[in-house]
Amino acid sequence: MLAGTIAIAIGAVIVWGIWLVMGSNAVPAGEQRAIHAVEAAGMHDVLIGGVDLLACHDNEASRHFSATNALGKRVEGTVCCGLTSLSSCTLRWGR
Repeated sequence: MLAGTIAIAIGAVIVWGIWLVMGSNAVPAGEQRAIHAVEAAGMHDVLIGGVDLLACHDNEASRHFSATNALGKRVEGTVCCGLTSLSSCTLRWGR
């Protein structure tokens, strides 16, 4: 009986941890995928940083980036990508 209760508690903690990681965008977007998304927006000299917590919608991966835009100005933002390769990536500004 006690073992079953402990197993349920551990399972609940694991599920909660996975939900927290997914919901807070703590999963990094793939580096090449993020670079491709920024370059597809017409930017170059892309530098990819780490995860940008809470910058994207739930169930999206994120990466901070800096790049040079078409006017030669350095800009910063976040790349948000769906968790599967079938989903596209979007750029977010305002960091």
